[in-house]
Amino acid sequence: MKKKTLLVLISVMTSALLGIMLLQIIWLSEGIDESEGAFSNKVHLVLGETSKKIREKEQQVLYNEIDNLDTQVKKIPKKQSFSFVKEDPVNNHFYVYKQEVLIEESIIPLGQTVGGVQDSLSIINEYSAQLKTELPKISENQTPKSLSPADYDILTGNNLTIDRYVKLKGAATDIEDRISISIIDSVLTKELKDYNIDAEYEFAVLRKDSTLTKVTTKDFEIDDKTYYSSLFFGVNDETEFILSIHFPKRDRVVKGPIFGQFILAALLMSIVVSVFGVSLYYMRKQRKISEIKTDFVNNMTHEFKTPIATINVAVDALKSPQILDDENKIKHYANLIKQENKRLNSHVEMVLRMSRLEKNQIDLNIQKTNLNTIVKNAVDHIRLIVEDRNGTIFEKYTNDQLMIKADAFHLGNVILNVLDNANKYSPESPKISVEVFKENDYACIQVEDQGMGMSKSVQKKIFEQFYREETGNIHNIKGHGLGLAYLKKIVDLHKGVIEVQSEKGKGSKFVIKIPL
Repeated sequence: MKKKTLLVLISVMTSALLGIMLLQIIWLSEGIDESEGAFSNKVHLVLGETSKKIREKEQQVLYNEIDNLDTQVKKIPKKQSFSFVKEDPVNNHFYVYKQEVLIEESIIPLGQTVGGVQDSLSIINEYSAQLKTELPKISENQTPKSLSPADYDILTGNNLTIDRYVKLKGAATDIEDRISISIIDSVLTKELKDYNIDAEYEFAVLRKDSTLTKVTTKDFEIDDKTYYSSLFFGVNDETEFILSIHFPKRDRVVKGPIFGQFILAALLMSIVVSVFGVSLYYMRKQRKISEIKTDFVNNMTHEFKTPIATINVAVDALKSPQILDDENKIKHYANLIKQENKRLNSHVEMVLRMSRLEKNQIDLNIQKTNLNTIVKNAVDHIRLIVEDRNGTIFEKYTNDQLMIKADAFHLGNVILNVLDNANKYSPESPKISVEVFKENDYACIQVEDQGMGMSKSVQKKIFEQFYREETGNIHNIKGHGLGLAYLKKIVDLHKGVIEVQSEKGKGSKFVIKIPL
């Protein structure tokens, strides 16, 4: 896949994911707003119903007191004076005309008859305006026990209704005597249950100036989770007391169901993002593998091309009649073919070794061996190549016998790879230092050069397969990017450690530590 196409695909997928996430956030926000609105509406209905029922309870109490008053009034002697009584001897009827008086539980309007039969409207019209029946006032010492003298005075006022009486009596009564915490709590609990609100709550009765009364629960607070409703009204229908309810854990009730949806949405979104991330990772990895494969093919082609070309030249030379007569030249070209063939074989072996290492198919032949001997053999192998570039290898061995348990063949290839890199990445006349020494419980091989060095970012990647600082089809330095990857795996199999110190333009130092 082309880089441009990949970038376009990534941009489109990222935009789509961001759009989905934005929609989820908007939907969740709207869901929370709707839930809060529904909750607030329910609470206001609960408060309204609660306040109404509390007022009705108070009125019912006063109704009962008035009923008691009626019972007591019956016991009071009544003196009724009538302005007019008419008898009908023919029909054996009599008529009594009076103004409004209280007789048991009935209020008799002006002009209505009490007893007898009203059969003449003319009599009513003629005499109703003149008639008067009076009920003597009840003295204070005759007041029913269920009402105070002040209550009775209120009740017997002109043009007074029960509702007005309740308001006047309430104004003269402390709120603590009108209502209690237990009554409010019982009504609130029932109403909240009826509206399916299951939440902890605190409540209070406030005065109209928002100050608290004694009818307040212990942990009541006023904040954005507090709701209000008029509880009691004054004589002029203005709010005198306010019922307020507070939900300490309102967010849990309001956002609880939405939170579950949020968790599910977040889980699904995380899955989508994870799948997208994994897909993106593998797309980039596949692209990188494709590039590495192309680089590897180009590098290996380059590595094979030179020895093959050299072998072809040597073979053509051997066909020449002049060379056939010269035994020394025949040996020279035969030796050249052998060396180039060995070079080709080493490249093939390196690829095969890495393949076996990847599949864990390499069995190390661990034996007790002298590390100095392994290092000297590797140095001797590359010495001629370095000297051909007018270079020098400096050797230092601190111990004559430094015995370790290792695979001499693979460890020798590791040291040879480090020395080969030190030569290839050094300018003309390379200077390479090799030192073998003991440090704590490790036998150490240190290879240092004065070549081009590496940056910190490159040092983190040098042990990756096929990695080379220069990529693409053009390479100034021959190689296939497998040497250091092979080195790392072999040292790991020996339970060893590799340390790298390098600075761009100032050379590199590799230290290989093998346990003793």
